[in-house]
Amino acid sequence: MFKRTKKRNDEITNKIKDTLFLAKDLEEFENFLIPGDDYKIISNRSSKILSDKYPKALIYENLINFREYSTSNFFQKELFTKNYFKINNFEYSAIWAYQAYPWLDDFRLSGLKVFAIDYTLFLNIKNKIFQHKMIDNFYRENNKNPILKNKIHLKTSIVSKNIFDYSYYEKKYESAFVLSCSNSDGGSCVFLINSIDEYNLALSKVPSPVIKLEKYIDGSISVNQNAIVFGDSFIVSYQPSIQILQNRQCNNCFEYIGSDYNIDSFISKDVIEDITDTTYMIGKFLHSMGYRGIFGCDYIVKDNQHFFIEINPRYQASTFLLSMSSSFMEHPHFLHMYSFLYNDSPYKKDIMLSVIKENNPSSYIKYFQQSDSITHKPQQNIEFDHNVHCGMGIYNYQIVSKASFPVKFNVSKP
Repeated sequence: MFKRTKKRNDEITNKIKDTLFLAKDLEEFENFLIPGDDYKIISNRSSKILSDKYPKALIYENLINFREYSTSNFFQKELFTKNYFKINNFEYSAIWAYQAYPWLDDFRLSGLKVFAIDYTLFLNIKNKIFQHKMIDNFYRENNKNPILKNKIHLKTSIVSKNIFDYSYYEKKYESAFVLSCSNSDGGSCVFLINSIDEYNLALSKVPSPVIKLEKYIDGSISVNQNAIVFGDSFIVSYQPSIQILQNRQCNNCFEYIGSDYNIDSFISKDVIEDITDTTYMIGKFLHSMGYRGIFGCDYIVKDNQHFFIEINPRYQASTFLLSMSSSFMEHPHFLHMYSFLYNDSPYKKDIMLSVIKENNPSSYIKYFQQSDSITHKPQQNIEFDHNVHCGMGIYNYQIVSKASFPVKFNVSKP
């Protein structure tokens, strides 16, 4: 199944050592790094265990003594305004980031290898409304393909906020519907609408002038699937996960708080295969646009039917669980880098990797305003912003702090 070429493995291993990783968490790379080697890593945050284990990694929270959760703000507002690069005298020929950023294109133009798509392509795909239009056109051009039939459409409407008629769409969707803006991450700006008051509240929080409306399917299961696009148009998909959502703001906003890869307990094997087939077609669509590397697809499932919701052109919040459970050659970072280094695929055919089924951990949930219950803080002098989440994981139905992943699991009470 895997084209095992030692030369390619060695080439990627050497490239890892010469890559600057701009990471959200140092923990994301623990199962990817080769023990005993030095790496060039600038991370927003980390645990004390891994900070001590990789002393040359530059950990931003150790500099400011505060746990910052906005990685985008960290990179754009802090990293490039204070010359953190000069602190450790990093020298590198490639650069990796969680997603595309505008300044990555500048690095690419300077001659560096960048393991991320062009920022313009990222913006086009990230815009949920433009994304919907592009996929709709792709669907129409491939309407003879049974995989795509009835999987892309969920009675979606694209509407200007200025001409929105609530009563019309209340009748169209036969009661509740979902309202979302053009750009959203982690469920932000995605609202369940049951009344005109909920509509007014949602509209006041949606920044985009155009909104997307979709039928709400009560009792459905939210599903996400990671996948990799290779240069030869091969698609490798990972086992899907169930997304755990929470109405934390008490304003009917769907907010992602965790993932569960024990999907077999809730969804049939046939539906999982159907979802993977749809992800495959979405991957083909992305390849036609010049996309390479990792992406995610969101779905909802009800009564053994699945419906495609959107593409996330980046790493997913659940990807680190795959990282912790994968062998080196099945690792999301390895395959993502491979897709940018070579024009082929390391696999002989399009496949789904079920790495979680054979390895732990399998689930993760974010606990909000619970920093006092974390048994292993990143650093003793690090403060937590109580307005943001503190990551924790669920293993065998016990709560453990994400801060120590994956070196040591510290059990704490919910």
